[in-house]
Amino acid sequence: MISEDLERTIRAALDGAGIAQAEHVAASIMRAIRAEFEGESIYIDRQCSARVAERNRIIARAIADNASIDRLASRFGVTARLIRMIRAQYRQGRITP
Repeated sequence: MISEDLERTIRAALDGAGIAQAEHVAASIMRAIRAEFEGESIYIDRQCSARVAERNRIIARAIADNASIDRLASRFGVTARLIRMIRAQYRQGRITP
């Protein structure tokens, strides 16, 4: 089925980009796509959003303690670029540890 192929493609792209929990994120994206095609409002997986927000708070706390960007990236299975983005949001006050 085309949606299964699309989900596999999305998952592979997320894996290749170093996105943590790529399978879960791909499933959330597919639910949003299906909802859009069915004329419903886009569904956002609140549980995933809460986990990402908590992860970002933990990373912000570690950044406040001067943790190494590379070590944080390795520990959380994300890219150093994402850690730098979280650091910028923390410095702007958009994330509180």
